[in-house]
Amino acid sequence: MKVISNNNGRRNYVSDAATDYNWRIGIELRGQTSQSIFDKKSYAFETWDLNNDDLSVPLLGFPKESDWILHGAFSDKTMIRNVLIYELSNQIGMYASRTKYCELVLNGEYQGVYVLF
Repeated sequence: MKVISNNNGRRNYVSDAATDYNWRIGIELRGQTSQSIFDKKSYAFETWDLNNDDLSVPLLGFPKESDWILHGAFSDKTMIRNVLIYELSNQIGMYASRTKYCELVLNGEYQGVYVLF
């Protein structure tokens, strides 16, 4: 997996060099019901070392972790419900996952905008 995050105001392109991560992952579909009903799939992935063991890394400004979620938000066309409530929860001192919008290209095919958890 290659993560590109050009924070200098420049657009990200698939051909750009990796800025945050460029290594191995394990990825799978996520969500029992959503796998069969929703057109836009969600994914769970783990960052791995050479032996396919968990490798904790920071992605897109998040703390080190090895387990990540790419949420497709198919049933929320605004893609803001989860992001908003998690952000509000964190602001009042309650725990909630951090979120960040990203674009996903999987096996060379553009999948759209996702939310990284």
